[in-house]
Amino acid sequence: MPNSTPASTRLFDAYLFIDWSANSRPKRGKDSIWIAEGSWASDKVLSHRQKDDFVLNQTINVSTRGEATEGLHERLSSHLAEGQRTLICFDFSYGFPSGPFRDSIGKNFNAIGDRLTALISDNALNENNRFEVASQLNKEIGRATQHSPFWGRPSTVNDKVSFNLPQKKPAFWSQTNPQEYRIVERRMRASGKRVFSAWQLLGHGSVGSQMLVGIPHLNSLRNSESLHAHSKIWPFDTGWTNEFDSATKIVHAEFWPGILPTSPSTHSIRDAAQVENAVHWASRLDERGQLAPLFDPMSQEDPDRNEARDEGWILGFTCRQ
Repeated sequence: MPNSTPASTRLFDAYLFIDWSANSRPKRGKDSIWIAEGSWASDKVLSHRQKDDFVLNQTINVSTRGEATEGLHERLSSHLAEGQRTLICFDFSYGFPSGPFRDSIGKNFNAIGDRLTALISDNALNENNRFEVASQLNKEIGRATQHSPFWGRPSTVNDKVSFNLPQKKPAFWSQTNPQEYRIVERRMRASGKRVFSAWQLLGHGSVGSQMLVGIPHLNSLRNSESLHAHSKIWPFDTGWTNEFDSATKIVHAEFWPGILPTSPSTHSIRDAAQVENAVHWASRLDERGQLAPLFDPMSQEDPDRNEARDEGWILGFTCRQ
């Protein structure tokens, strides 16, 4: 990669992209967790490389969410120790669509993160209670709104769970309910991109299960004693801005592989190729000064601008008028 842009004009020194998984047992290979990392080398970090060379580190495959989070904490701590700013992106939804359904879980990201962290049990073997939690939340939301938004479950769950968590999409969602999708998802779907709702837990392409078991791990990284003072989640903590203060060395952002331009496969496993592609995409844009505008994807006049910030956004999708 040519060294066309001075380091001082780039937003980030390192990039971590994670293909997450809601597996209920340890697993490697297809449909498991893949982590790709790239960084701009410096004399301090990689003295054997030319300064400002870009290095794609080895893409790793881990079998459990706990192992992944431990490894990510180590990588973030290493970059922080070097004074580097890191962009870290998971491929699950960071927020729910605004409205009474979301508000019954939590009215902002902090409340939702703390609630799911308290409810979700996810042990060292990936055994987790996400369907039980979704059933419990459906019951609570149903009392407040007369509807239960989560759907999609295996046929093997117990009767208590299945009573409050349907296998199939509830009929009320077919009425074009604005609470089914976030603003970013509605606009992406209108543009032909097939993103899924956070309320769907099972089925090819679904993201709800990854979200339920993912947000607690995101929460633990962000609130880690050693990382918290330097971590912000875009756009919840930052607003629509790319002007991060000097203390902000870790920026969390949501991504969706389908938003990226296609590229020749770099790995035999699609999940791994996608996160490697994402690292290259982000670094190339950052090198050209084109990543920064993506952190303010809506026009100032957009009537949904404030609501979309509170729901969360997918990095890379813009809808400026």
